[in-house]
Amino acid sequence: MNNPETSHPEQGNVFVFVLIGIVLFAALAFTFTRSAQQGTGNFTIQQARVAAGDILSYAQYMERAVSKIRVRRVSESLLDFENTSVTGYTNPACTSGACEIFNPQGGQMVWQNPPAQANNASPWVINGTTRVSGVGTDGAVASAADLLLILPNVDKTVCAEINTRLGISNPSGNPPRVTGSTVNVTAKFIGGFSMVGDPISVTELNGRSAGCFEGNGTPATATYHFYQVLLAR
Repeated sequence: MNNPETSHPEQGNVFVFVLIGIVLFAALAFTFTRSAQQGTGNFTIQQARVAAGDILSYAQYMERAVSKIRVRRVSESLLDFENTSVTGYTNPACTSGACEIFNPQGGQMVWQNPPAQANNASPWVINGTTRVSGVGTDGAVASAADLLLILPNVDKTVCAEINTRLGISNPSGNPPRVTGSTVNVTAKFIGGFSMVGDPISVTELNGRSAGCFEGNGTPATATYHFYQVLLAR
């Protein structure tokens, strides 16, 4: 007669193997899920979507603020982006609040910092020294320069997500790289326009009033930059 208390070592071994299999499967599933959610930069896909939405929203508000002032017949050369957060934007030709973007009498905008970790903490740049190919007038002359809002050094995942939202292709999942080796994304607008370096030009962005691109020299490759045309010229 079999003793009901007799041990069976092989049953214990099977249980251990099953338990190990469950643990390994759980670890694999976790790794797969995490990799599926993680972008190519420092953000998860979900975080990139939120940051991209915030960047685009602020850029569109800024564009509308410029339009609001322009419909009052304020000259483009009088537009003043002086603010209390970033120096270097005082336009000496603007002598009233009506031409100031960050004034309740003018554009009624409030300066905002970029979303946390969406870029390297560089501030927004309002620029009048470059142009976007296919937007406004093309040509290497001052009269062709557009008024741009630029967010430099954007996280790559955020940059790609911005383009996706705008219906812009990211070749092989990467933001398009501009063809010119020198695109000025640092000069501050204080009333004058000029063409310095190359335009923002690449097939995916030509004719687009907003988008995100990879540099190709200056700024450097593997750095990513968002732009919004505030005034096409």
